[in-house]
Amino acid sequence: LLHCLEINPLNVDKLCKLHTALTGTNNQGIQNEFWVLIDDYKTYNLQLTDVWAMKGSTATFRCVINPSYVKEYIKVVGWTQGTKPIVPGERVSFFPNGKLQIRDVRDEDRYTTYRCIARNILTKEEKVSSFAYLHVHEPPAGWTPAEIDDYSKIVSVGQGSSAELACVGRGNPLPTYRWSFQGKDLIPLSVKIDPPNQIVDSGEPAVFNCSVEGYPIKSIKWFKNGHPLVKENRMTIQDETYLTINEVNRMDQAMYQCVITNDNDGAQGTAQLLLGAITITLLAFLIQTFYDVENSGLNLVLKLTKLLTCMTVA
Repeated sequence: LLHCLEINPLNVDKLCKLHTALTGTNNQGIQNEFWVLIDDYKTYNLQLTDVWAMKGSTATFRCVINPSYVKEYIKVVGWTQGTKPIVPGERVSFFPNGKLQIRDVRDEDRYTTYRCIARNILTKEEKVSSFAYLHVHEPPAGWTPAEIDDYSKIVSVGQGSSAELACVGRGNPLPTYRWSFQGKDLIPLSVKIDPPNQIVDSGEPAVFNCSVEGYPIKSIKWFKNGHPLVKENRMTIQDETYLTINEVNRMDQAMYQCVITNDNDGAQGTAQLLLGAITITLLAFLIQTFYDVENSGLNLVLKLTKLLTCMTVA
């Protein structure tokens, strides 16, 4: 909670009283308050320096706030590339500590300038840093060992919120990353169904093998055309990853998905089943004529002579 009081009506200096709520050992709220002279926190500067990064690696810009004692009231709220604001996405991340991370650095990333934008939470005023460049170079000729340049040490977020952790390494060839949680490796989930496409004749079996990777895996489920698979008597699922459909018919022609999930991630593989030849069985009969002597009459008898199979393609 922030209360401000003008000290001198002729200038913009204000005296602000900040209230912070703490919880004591008796679980009762304890109110702390202190006075802050805003003018002491209005003068600061932002420093941004050029960054050198190897093509394909990760580049990190650091928006440095000086003097350091104002950091509590100055927050980095955005970045620009040239004249356009940068939007976080697949290759770009913003971090609360004033860092911009660009992954999979490319040649086009260097043909522009970068700036950070900070906001004073007391005055709501924003300031833009001077510009800096990203210098992209080719990998060196020799081998260099993998090292970690930067990583998140402490990240504070509210319950139910998302948190992004940084880990930046360097080396040649480019290093790969592996995360662990409480001593166990965290491996991104991935799924592949084999075969991805198959054509099966009517009446024949179809088999799907769902190959999964990652840790941890909490559930594996099968879907048909985006809906949970309704298991029929003709279907068997072994070890949750092997789906067999016996005596395939035209109703089985569809897209099948194998979906795996855990508490934080999910992945799916897809495969298509197409109906091939449809078997049609025809019965050929021979009309046999014979003379019934006993009844002194001419009789016609229908006699099965051949079993014909006709194959058509769906």
